[in-house]
Amino acid sequence: MSEERQLFMRPVKSNVTVSDLLISTTLTLAFLVGCGGGSMNNGGSKNGGGAPPGVPSVATSLYVFQNNDAFFPPSPSSVLQFLRTATGNVSPSATISGPANVVFSALSVDAAGDLYVAGQTIGTTAATGSEILVYAPGATGKASPLRTIAGSATGMQVLSTTTVSSMAIDAVSNLYVATDVQVGSGPSNRVYQGISVFSPTAAGNVAPAKSIAGDATGIFTPTQIALDSAANIYVANSAVQGPASILIFNSGATGNATPSGTLGGDKTNIYIPRGVAIDTAGNIYVASLDQNPPRGPGLGGTPRILVFAPGATGNVAPVRAITGSATTMGEIGNLRVDSAGNIYVLSGAGILKFAAGATGNVAPADSITSASLFQFDGGIAVQ
Repeated sequence: MSEERQLFMRPVKSNVTVSDLLISTTLTLAFLVGCGGGSMNNGGSKNGGGAPPGVPSVATSLYVFQNNDAFFPPSPSSVLQFLRTATGNVSPSATISGPANVVFSALSVDAAGDLYVAGQTIGTTAATGSEILVYAPGATGKASPLRTIAGSATGMQVLSTTTVSSMAIDAVSNLYVATDVQVGSGPSNRVYQGISVFSPTAAGNVAPAKSIAGDATGIFTPTQIALDSAANIYVANSAVQGPASILIFNSGATGNATPSGTLGGDKTNIYIPRGVAIDTAGNIYVASLDQNPPRGPGLGGTPRILVFAPGATGNVAPVRAITGSATTMGEIGNLRVDSAGNIYVLSGAGILKFAAGATGNVAPADSITSASLFQFDGGIAVQ
């Protein structure tokens, strides 16, 4: 989806007052993967019991969403489920139709198969903030969510233009959300782009357990967040208002925290980061465009998947890179890796899958498109 088509996304900003009037058409692609491990205390085990007849097991599935937001008010967004072994132009195995007043913006799945879908709520004339819907494993059609996280206390509605650009879930089911965060109160309060963390059982109008936001964090327009096995946080940081980089925060970071490490510089080839992922060995994967896109950030340039060694920080070269005409990568979005090391990246109107260890100018192992979609325009989750 072009930047011109996205109607209700967060503007680029470092910090603003709550009273600022903000209008934006900026596109942020969210591309997320479910994380394994830990017990899921979020309702999934109570409502699982296997998928309905005809619906593939969530353990072998991947999910994408599409938005029908070319007009106002938008038609319902939807989440499409495919088998991980799907290839070519295939129909989805199942579809969840979202509420009529929500434009989806991010997607994730936990180890129990519960599906987390973030969306911007749309009023009669404009956006009114964001919410997170949690669907049971195997949910299809116009399913009702198990629970919803929304309301003024969540911080996701601090500005009418607030969106969730990315989500990640740790091994004990804490939910990490890249969104606007209000810091302070009264006349001195500020709104920053940051990360809010919600407890595994969060539901309704609840405050996050903690937030990371403020000038010291350096977070500007996070295009994706990821977690390693120790719940350290990796943020793909846009180059719009500062140097392009991957910011790293330790698991205990809170408030106006300084990153524990930064991955960036000319040797890294990170110029316009569109996503970040961590595999089970701790390798760091970055989806990036080159430094000279012909139409501006996010609208062109050479796509690359860069792989860095575990613990890499500073201005260091990747240990391998996937790039070139054989990859068929175009306008890439976020990415994730599964437990076997396979890489999934959203590219244009399709999903590209690269085999574990892929490097250089290599063809994808598989690709998925679908006649059901006019555009994959948001996120992907892999269970």
